[in-house]
Amino acid sequence: MSLLDLPLIYRRFLPKPLRISKESPAKLQLTEKKATCFSCAMAPKDSANPPADRSKWYHPQLRCCTYHPFIANFLVGQALSEESSQVAAEMREQIQNRQFCLPIGLVPSPKFQVSFNHREEDDFGHMAEWLCPFLNREDLSCRVWSARGSVCSTYYCKSSYGKKGLLFWQNLGQYLAIMEMCLLEEALSLHGFSPREQNASLEYLNMQTCTPELWKAETLPKKIEKELWRDWIDEKEKFYILCYQWMKKLTRAEFIALLPNELKEMENDLLSQYEEIVKISDRGIQ
Repeated sequence: MSLLDLPLIYRRFLPKPLRISKESPAKLQLTEKKATCFSCAMAPKDSANPPADRSKWYHPQLRCCTYHPFIANFLVGQALSEESSQVAAEMREQIQNRQFCLPIGLVPSPKFQVSFNHREEDDFGHMAEWLCPFLNREDLSCRVWSARGSVCSTYYCKSSYGKKGLLFWQNLGQYLAIMEMCLLEEALSLHGFSPREQNASLEYLNMQTCTPELWKAETLPKKIEKELWRDWIDEKEKFYILCYQWMKKLTRAEFIALLPNELKEMENDLLSQYEEIVKISDRGIQ
């Protein structure tokens, strides 16, 4: 996997030389040869006698997919626009079943969020009940690959470029997460959601605690759904698609105008880290 595998909707806003395409290759695409989804680098070499410390390895059938991702509203819209794809069917099913689809996007259930945020060090990679709902259980492929969010797009357990490579992906993940928030909030504003209403939705993301009602809930309670969605409650799919269509038209210059200073500074750091990795690559990938 490499920079070229990032979802296009994110890649097009990255600073040069990170903003790459098949037609415009970068000096280095940061191809990671150690992190392989279908031959998990974290799986124990001897499956019959794995290390006692579970934090050092992942179950090969679970891997780093023991995580329910947040998928921003514009990414949901992208998936829904791909009418013939399985991605669209997956998203549409979640929306129709009211499985915690909010104006900000599709969020994990409060029960998962609270459990995951209070996990033990060795839970990740081992909790079957945390397995991603978008994972194809038959071949272990991602069913929403083209519309995956910032966390899933930048998580690497190992890097061909050593510690500098891991640090780059970690920082890129933080950059994309802030980008994600800036863009989804702007999309909400453009479609009539006030700052207060936006914050009401954001309270259901990265939850540390929740009420007993939400802990037991498999779908978003109707009262909360109505309060959060207002006039869009019967037009969720249309709303998500409009968010995506707005994103498609957004230029890099318009995107930069939306950024907080924090993100602009992060861009400079990312470019510096990228140049360091280029030097490592010139000496030969590990």
